[in-house]
Amino acid sequence: MTSIEQSVAHGEEIPLNYPLTRAINAITDELHTMETTTNEGGRGSLKESPPKEFDGTRSKSETFGDNFSIYQRINWKNQVMKEPYFRVLIVMSFIKGPKIQDWVRA
Repeated sequence: MTSIEQSVAHGEEIPLNYPLTRAINAITDELHTMETTTNEGGRGSLKESPPKEFDGTRSKSETFGDNFSIYQRINWKNQVMKEPYFRVLIVMSFIKGPKIQDWVRA
């Protein structure tokens, strides 16, 4: 179990010093093992359009959070959305841009 998974399992804060490349590789490996044809059994592709990318503009942060919350609720049966670790990585995949690149890498 990775340090992120252990932290989540114990209700602790997620360590920010975890190398992002290992986290991305971990979710990529897990996603590749899931079925991609149906969402009815809790696996497969996510439904509906994902939220727009967030570029770090503070005035847009609440809208991004609301849009991701809706996206999460639509896909609540999907295994990826049930696991906090994977939800964090999905959110991070929508956070892009020069304003916050250093934060995403942390």
